[in-house]
Amino acid sequence: MAGMSFSAHISQKKSGITSKTKLEGVAKHNLRKYKSGDYSANNIVVLQGTHNLVRDVKTVYHQIFDDSLKAYNERQKREDRKIPDYFEHVANKEQDMAVEIIIQLGDREYWKENEFNKIYMKRIYGCLLDELKRLFPNFIVANAVVHLDEDSPHMHVVGVPVAYGYTRGLSKQVSKRWVFTPETL
Repeated sequence: MAGMSFSAHISQKKSGITSKTKLEGVAKHNLRKYKSGDYSANNIVVLQGTHNLVRDVKTVYHQIFDDSLKAYNERQKREDRKIPDYFEHVANKEQDMAVEIIIQLGDREYWKENEFNKIYMKRIYGCLLDELKRLFPNFIVANAVVHLDEDSPHMHVVGVPVAYGYTRGLSKQVSKRWVFTPETL
């Protein structure tokens, strides 16, 4: 695929996932949970996770943070300082609770001329997802979906950036800044 362009975008500012409502909006788009003649749920491929993105993110939260949350709550002397559910706790703050990365290979012009190559994209994006996980081991992927129903096939990856070693609050916390630094990018 010589001459093919590549682009990647990490959610931030207006596209940041800073609430359950925004997470649900991302789920609607990524998994085609709405009626539209322009898009087809039949042309999306779930590479990781399920057709329930919110539940996938909650599952990651429980897998990654429950031990730290339990230790944190055990240290608390005041009941009002205990956190019953870390997912809900982060969802009610103004911070990224999850991060979406969109990766696109090729542009509209390339795919007009090479439509037949779309059949390879599921496997290619699977390899890119594996490489993303290798490069960013502290970005825990909850869901990855390939869209083949738009002009250019692309992949949406939603995950939770995890930082370690905190002495205040939970020892593990959600932190986009800690995982995605100028050095790692």
